[in-house]
Amino acid sequence: MAHVQLTCGAVMVALLLLAGCGKAKSPEAVTAPKAARPKPVVKRLERDAVDSHENESRKQAKSAPEVATGPRRPPDTRLQPDDEDLRQRGIARYESKRLRLYTDIDAERAARLPPLVDALYDALVAWFGPLPPDDAGSEFQMTGYLMADPARFEASSLVPLDLGPIRHGRHRGAEFWMMDQASDYYLAHLLLHEATHCVMTIVPNPLQSKTWYIEGMAELFATHRPGPPSQFGVMPDAPDNFLDLGRIRLINDAVAEGRTLNAKQVFDFTPDDYLENPPYAWSWALCWYLANHPETRERFRTVQARIDIDHPHNSFLAVFHEDQHAIAQGFWMFVNDLCHGYDLERAAIEFRIGKAMDAGEVRVSLRADRGWQSSGLFVEAGRRYRLVATGRYVVGASTVGGQVRPWTCEPQGITLRYVEGEPLGKLLGTVREERPGQAPGNLSMRAVSALGRESLWTAQTTGTLYLRVNDAWNSLADNSGELQVTISEQK
Repeated sequence: MAHVQLTCGAVMVALLLLAGCGKAKSPEAVTAPKAARPKPVVKRLERDAVDSHENESRKQAKSAPEVATGPRRPPDTRLQPDDEDLRQRGIARYESKRLRLYTDIDAERAARLPPLVDALYDALVAWFGPLPPDDAGSEFQMTGYLMADPARFEASSLVPLDLGPIRHGRHRGAEFWMMDQASDYYLAHLLLHEATHCVMTIVPNPLQSKTWYIEGMAELFATHRPGPPSQFGVMPDAPDNFLDLGRIRLINDAVAEGRTLNAKQVFDFTPDDYLENPPYAWSWALCWYLANHPETRERFRTVQARIDIDHPHNSFLAVFHEDQHAIAQGFWMFVNDLCHGYDLERAAIEFRIGKAMDAGEVRVSLRADRGWQSSGLFVEAGRRYRLVATGRYVVGASTVGGQVRPWTCEPQGITLRYVEGEPLGKLLGTVREERPGQAPGNLSMRAVSALGRESLWTAQTTGTLYLRVNDAWNSLADNSGELQVTISEQK
C-alpha cells in the first residue's frame, strides 16, 4: 500500500504563531472574571526576563563580528506547572524528549502518547528539515494538556482565558490543549494533529497563511499506524483500524451527493470553513495526493523552500504550473474513486495526449496492475471504433487447502466478482476530453464504457482514449500480466 515516505525535505522558516485548529473566538464563554479565578498553581516565564534576554542579545550582537546565524526559534515561554499540586487535583504528568503531557485520563492510555510524539517529531524533521535553534540552545519540546474534565484544568489556570472554546483541540506556540476522545486511535490522531501544528508553526512559514496546507499537513501526519515502528502519513486501509477518523467517508458522501470539490476549491478554504469537519477531509486528501503521486511528491516535499513570502499562493501554484491540468484532473479522479487502501502508486494516471489515427489500426499493451493508461489514440465524438482485446492475466488469488490459486482472466472478465457492476478484469475504456485551445475537462473521464473482448464502440467525447482492466482501486497489487488491444476506425 502506498504511503508517504517521510525522508529528507526543506528547512522550515518563520515566526507566525497560529492560535490552533479552527478560528479563535473571543472568550465570552468564560463567565468568571479574571480576578475571581483560583490561585494559579503554574507560572510562566516573566516577560521582563525575556525582554532582558533579548536586550542582552542585541548588545552582544553589536559588539561581536557579524555572523549569519539564520532563523531562530522563539524563547520557551511554556507554562511551568507545580506537578505535586496538579497531582492532588487529579492531573498527572507524562514526559518524553519532545512532549510534556498533563492529563487526567487513564494512566495506561496516557503513557503511550509521549513516545508516539517523539516518533512523529522525527518524521516531521525528516520531511521539513530540522528546526532552527533557540538562543538558549535547548532541545525543542512541546507541552500538551489532554482533558477528560476541562474544569480541573481551568481551575488550575492551565487554560489561557484568551484561548477561546476548545471543541476538539487548539494550539499556540509550543503548547496545545485538547479534549479526550472516545477511541484510542482518534485520541492519538488528534494529539498528533496538534503536535504537527506546533512544529510547523513555531517558526514562520509563508504557507501558514494557507489554511488548507496547515490543516491538510496536520491531518496527513496524524493519520498514522501505531508501531513499532510507527508510520505516519499512511492511507487508511480499513475503517476498524482508524476508528472515528471518517475522512474517507466524508469525501465518499460528498461525491455521492454530487458535491465533489476540485483542487482550486480546496485551495480557497478560509479559517472559518474549518469550524466543520469536511474541510479537514478535503485538505487531507489534497495533501496526501500531492505527497504520494509519483509526479508531484518530490516537488511537494520541498515546496516550502521555494515559496515567495509575498505571494505564497501564486508561487505554490507556479511550482506545479507545467502540469497543473494533469494534477487537477488526477486529483478529481482520485477523490471520485477514493476508498480505504487506495493504491495511488498503481492508480496514478500518466496523462499522455493521443494522436489521430492515420490509417490501419493501433495496437496497445496494457498492464493489469495499473489504473487508467493512455492508448495513445485521439478519438473523435460520433466516430465508431472496433476494439479487439487478447491475452491472459491475473486479477487476484484465493487460498484453497493451503495452496494459493491465481485468478486467471481474459478481457471479458470473470464473474467470480463484480466491481462497479461489471465483471472483475473486464476491459474498460474512457475518454479524456481535449479540444484545441481549451484545458482538458475534468468530468469526461467519469463516463466509462465496458468494452470486453471485442466491441464496436462509438466515441461520445473528443479526446484521448484511456483503457484499463476492471478492479477495485485498493486491489491492484495482486494483479499481474498484460493484455493487448487492437483499435481500428470503422467508416
